[in-house]
Amino acid sequence: THTLYHTSHPRYKYPTQPAIPASSSHLSHHQSRMSASLSQDQLAQFQYCFSLLDSDKDGVINRADMKSSLIALGYNPTDAELQEMVTSIDSNKNGEIDFEEFLGMVTKKMKAGASDEEIKDTLRVFDKDCNGFISAAELRQALANLGQKLTEDEVDEMIREVDFDGDGQIDYAEFLSMMKK
Repeated sequence: THTLYHTSHPRYKYPTQPAIPASSSHLSHHQSRMSASLSQDQLAQFQYCFSLLDSDKDGVINRADMKSSLIALGYNPTDAELQEMVTSIDSNKNGEIDFEEFLGMVTKKMKAGASDEEIKDTLRVFDKDCNGFISAAELRQALANLGQKLTEDEVDEMIREVDFDGDGQIDYAEFLSMMKK
């Protein structure tokens, strides 16, 4: 399978522990079953994604973290939009998203599958010039905005993993294929 990040590559290391350890003592019974159905690589990828959104590295994603992440990706969400995003995932209603809530949302989305419209919206986040492609420069900038400083070779390698037609860019079909894996 093609993935955007490899755990074996030294620059793409995922946190070894999630913000809240994914052990049965910290996860609900339902969430323990969810994490048990994930491969170690998938769990590491989700931990990594969580860590990118947890901008202040306090182990939870709150509205401020969500806002920072979305602004870094070129969005300017309103306070009401941020509240709605957090509330929709925050199952214990404490105003923050911990790793187990994040994992629950991600696994639910995985089972449902992303709609083509959601995938197009995600592509638009990276496709800053709106030409239907993600270039190496656009990918590098998006990752830099999220705190990932990669070399040109590393970005080129990431693109090659999903660039089935070999044009050096990720088009919608390639992005769709990557997102549906």
